[in-house]
Amino acid sequence: MDKTHKRIVTISKPVAETIEKYISNEVHLDEDETIIYTAKFPGGIEMDIKCCGVQNEEDGAWTEAVLFKNGCEVAVSGVEEEFLGEWSLKFDGVVYNTIIEIEKGSAIISSDESQEEHCAPSGSMKKYREKKE
Repeated sequence: MDKTHKRIVTISKPVAETIEKYISNEVHLDEDETIIYTAKFPGGIEMDIKCCGVQNEEDGAWTEAVLFKNGCEVAVSGVEEEFLGEWSLKFDGVVYNTIIEIEKGSAIISSDESQEEHCAPSGSMKKYREKKE
């Protein structure tokens, strides 16, 4: 059985609703914009959960998870259309799980927190705009 590390990242209900609007294309997220939440694990491992914008205004944003070791990409999920929930990536015999959930009192609540570490973002979503060349 593989060793597993688990982290919970909480986001506010308004942020979750905004991300869902981008995914459903109710609101367009431009291709040079990305919303990223990061969970940190032991040994220099980090997992970014990303909502990525698109060029075509008729398409909704997409999501993915990317695993890094000391800043170098080591694993990536497939393209998804959900942001909330569990993201799992395996690297070097270890499974890294990140659960994105709405902060307590808003909606989703984890039932087993005894062996989980919570990672609260620094207040709001990080929205990055890449420079076009």
